[in-house]
Amino acid sequence: ILKLRVATYNILEGKRIRQVLYNIRSVHPDIVCLQESRLSKKGVKFLARSLGMHYQFGPYNPRSDSGIAVLATGLIESVRIFTMKRERSFGLACRVKIGGQEIFVVAVHLKSLPRPLFSGFLKSIGPQAREAAEIVDLVEKLKFPVIVAGDCNTLPFTPAYIKLSSKLKDSCVVTGTSRQSSIFIGKSGYRIDHVFVRGPWNIK
Repeated sequence: ILKLRVATYNILEGKRIRQVLYNIRSVHPDIVCLQESRLSKKGVKFLARSLGMHYQFGPYNPRSDSGIAVLATGLIESVRIFTMKRERSFGLACRVKIGGQEIFVVAVHLKSLPRPLFSGFLKSIGPQAREAAEIVDLVEKLKFPVIVAGDCNTLPFTPAYIKLSSKLKDSCVVTGTSRQSSIFIGKSGYRIDHVFVRGPWNIK
């Protein structure tokens, strides 16, 4: 039986790289989806080598040193970057060979919320839904297991979340941890980071 530990981590531009490395190492993940990795490809390579993992990096745009990354204990192949006109790249898709099995992993960072938050939330709903739809359109065509994880910048009642959860299982819902927050704004906590899966797994 293949057992996987999956992590998603917005590393906030990688400013505290040693702390980031310690945090990742402490949970012993097999697959890590990173967002805001303003470390450039060299920085992601440093993390991967330090952890004994393979890696792929997808910049937010061709001139950016910041982006999304996937780290894995297995080999990573067939990389695709999801892009949308007038938006930064919002996903990095990889085929990972691990434990004798192929898994399709998509590290996501859907459109961020411009400030102020309320109006930014309204402006982001449409683009996030289109980004989620593009990801779902791809994974629906695949026959092997799928993991979609990352900073979705969206709450569990928005069109983007509904689109993703209609085809994939929300691991927090399955495990009864959906009330946990992944970000705090003031004293209020929200779950905007998600791990969705599809496959013959017992989610723990």
